[in-house]
Amino acid sequence: GDSLRYTVGVTREADKNPNFRRKTLESVSVKDHTDYFTVKGIEGPADNPTALILDLSDTGDEVRVTRDKPYQRIEGYQADLKYPPENKTILGARDLRAGGQPISFGDGTYIVVAIDENEVVLSARPSNQRTVIKFKAAP
Repeated sequence: GDSLRYTVGVTREADKNPNFRRKTLESVSVKDHTDYFTVKGIEGPADNPTALILDLSDTGDEVRVTRDKPYQRIEGYQADLKYPPENKTILGARDLRAGGQPISFGDGTYIVVAIDENEVVLSARPSNQRTVIKFKAAP
């Protein structure tokens, strides 16, 4: 018989490949598997469900998604950095594991080795000397 299909949007903003950071749509039925999740079940009427129950492929976590409450989690951080002596701004710096690129300012080249909600850690090349920059909100 005909199986009802549901459209689920997936956005992977932290993907290393910028081409995969945009929203993709998955058309699925109950029990279908995608690269990201398995549809475990639905809540509400089959032709107009109030929620989908998904098992996430990467963590095995079970999540409940609705039209107005998507599942969200923090996968990583990026930071906008300013270097006033050169009037330089680096937008969207990411750590190397997240596909970040080396950045240059002053007399040096640096890689971002860590970013969290409070700070950015830079490592100078080639000395590996670390510098910690604390978060300062834009005015």
